[in-house]
Amino acid sequence: MRRSSRERIMEALDMIKEDPRISLFQKIRLHWNGNGSLSWAFWKFYFVGGLLLFFLAAIIFLLSIPFVYVENQSILHSPKFQVVLILIAVIYIFHATASFVMVWRCSANEQSNWLKYLSRAYMVGWIYNWLRLIWLTI
Repeated sequence: MRRSSRERIMEALDMIKEDPRISLFQKIRLHWNGNGSLSWAFWKFYFVGGLLLFFLAAIIFLLSIPFVYVENQSILHSPKFQVVLILIAVIYIFHATASFVMVWRCSANEQSNWLKYLSRAYMVGWIYNWLRLIWLTI
């Protein structure tokens, strides 16, 4: 009996999930290509990764304030502080792009159509809200 490509992909995913030697970067590459599970892409990378990124950015933000404080000026006028803000923004943009691509591509592996379309609609709404926020601040 010939197996479908979907069955072969799911079997390969099961073998990868059980392999403890797989690195985080290999998992990210696997999910970037759309060959991973939607639950890992959404909950672990997008949600937990976003929370960790937020807390890391907040710690870096707060720890950099004493080093860039300039007398008679605000902190935002410091070039060092602006570099820190730009780095945080660039890292967040990379994470947001990777999250969107991973969830979108991995949703095709989902068996239930409602979960596939719900995850895609959520990501489109999330990107729409960010673009609207950027548009309103410009």
